[in-house]
Amino acid sequence: MRRSLPLLLLCAALYGAVVYNLKFEVGQLESKLSATQRQLIAEKESIHILRAELAYITRPEQIAKLSGRHLELSPIQVTQIYELADVVPGVAYSSWASDDSGDAGSTVLASQNLPGITADNTMADPRALDPDFAQTPVAYEVQ
Repeated sequence: MRRSLPLLLLCAALYGAVVYNLKFEVGQLESKLSATQRQLIAEKESIHILRAELAYITRPEQIAKLSGRHLELSPIQVTQIYELADVVPGVAYSSWASDDSGDAGSTVLASQNLPGITADNTMADPRALDPDFAQTPVAYEVQ
């Protein structure tokens, strides 16, 4: 028993050192955990505030007020309307357009034979020309 006593004391000392070191590391990890939890709560509060601000600034009244203040919008003029063939060359308009032979299946460029366009390039009311205006399909074909 006398020979095992120093070995037993050495094992107890090592055990005490390991337990002390483990307790110290656990304390550090607990402090990191509480700091992370505090940071998480702060981030959740920030997200909540940002969502409230987003809801406020995306209200239709707010957007209308800001667009009136910062954008110079005006009603569309007839001179601002362009035909697709003028903007994208090689695109045909085949819904209302037909050539002089009356063949509705033929493809005519968009700048030709459009109903409602007068000689001075003003547009007539399409509902007066075609009562089914809203139901009339428009198809574009690339030539």
